[in-house]
Amino acid sequence: MVVTIRSIARCSFLLFVVVFQGGLAWGQNQMEQDLLKLLSQTKNDIIRMRIGIELSEVCEEEAMGKYCRRVISIADSLISQTGPTTGNRPIALYYKARALSNLGMVNNNLGNSELALKEYETALRIYHNLQNNIKNKNTDLKLLTGKAELLNNIGYLCKNEGNYTKALDYYTQSNEIWKQSGNASGIAYSYNNLGKVYERLKNHDKEFFYYRKSIEMWKNSNDMEGLPIGYSNLGYYYFRNNNYDSALRYLNLALRIHAAQNSLKGTANVLTAIANLHLKRNKLYLALDAGLRAYRLAQKSSYIYLREISSLALKDIYLKLGNSGEALKMFGIFIACRDSLTSLDVNKKNLQTLFRIDYEKKVAADSLRGSEEKKLNTAKFEHEKSLRSMLIALTALAVLFCILMYFRFRIIRQQKAIIEEQKRLVELKQKEILDSIHYAKRIQQSLLTSEAYIRKTLTFLKK
Repeated sequence: MVVTIRSIARCSFLLFVVVFQGGLAWGQNQMEQDLLKLLSQTKNDIIRMRIGIELSEVCEEEAMGKYCRRVISIADSLISQTGPTTGNRPIALYYKARALSNLGMVNNNLGNSELALKEYETALRIYHNLQNNIKNKNTDLKLLTGKAELLNNIGYLCKNEGNYTKALDYYTQSNEIWKQSGNASGIAYSYNNLGKVYERLKNHDKEFFYYRKSIEMWKNSNDMEGLPIGYSNLGYYYFRNNNYDSALRYLNLALRIHAAQNSLKGTANVLTAIANLHLKRNKLYLALDAGLRAYRLAQKSSYIYLREISSLALKDIYLKLGNSGEALKMFGIFIACRDSLTSLDVNKKNLQTLFRIDYEKKVAADSLRGSEEKKLNTAKFEHEKSLRSMLIALTALAVLFCILMYFRFRIIRQQKAIIEEQKRLVELKQKEILDSIHYAKRIQQSLLTSEAYIRKTLTFLKK
């Protein structure tokens, strides 16, 4: 079984036109509607799977699982088929792996990490099997990228579950694949993720080592989105280890990049860390300046937790400055933000419970629909198989008839040749006989008295 990029690229081209024909101004809902319209217009299973994957990545979270399961249903139908369509099996497996990966993210967000892990691992096995049968370098790179991202997702899940040994294993595998594909940004992110795990394990030497490696890779690849992350993490590392000068140097490096990119979230986060650092060093007015800048940016942002951490830092700063009124005000803001986040967490958990129930209902409905679609596809395949068999049988009969007619024609031609030869021989014999008769007659006529002389003699005798 050989996977080729040509088939996948051919299916991707149509989607490329759909996604970009309206420009970058398209909204998410508009994109989803246009993809659904395109889906209703095509009968090609490969294109339907490609559109399904695109839909799962642009739709709202509650619809994501529905599209993924439809892709899996179509893929399973193609994988189970035999005959001329077996060439589609590798592509079907590829899209099934992508759908399972996205479905794993849905279940992980629902809090069902066990099911998410099973889906991730199934997708991983598919990628592994496809890689073992790869022949095309471009396709190999595509599979490597998908596999590395999937391993990273599994590592993230394991880290959040507290299974740091497995998290390290998956992050290391992801790192090796990124190295194999030559993706410097991917290598940097995997180094950073390894550093995060070692931070949780309080292994400071390895934490420092991997943060430094991630910064080096981001610098080499000129990745200005990843680089401030690396600088921030190394700054936090120095801060936790009481090396405030180094911490401030790296936090300022991160701050400059975030500010240049107009990142409210990144800038507010780093400014809050700088405010806490100055507070730790008892440089209160520097701490106040950084804290106020962070709080003003947090007010412009939609992230409540930014107002929470910046107001908490300002509360501590004002207490040190002896400004109890402002400290109390900031503490009130901190409590309000914390309660709001707690309420959001409770609501989120309630929504997740409701969503999980609705999700399970949809799974059952989609499973039934998928089963019906599979039956229809199977019936369609059997009908096509019967038609193909009938066509082959008719073709075979036609060929057999032509062969029989050919040999019959040859026999008739041979018989005709024999008859003509026999006729020629009979005519030749007849001519020889006639010639003999004519010759004998001439001899007889030369030996016998002529009829006129006999008649003359008889007349004379009568007289």
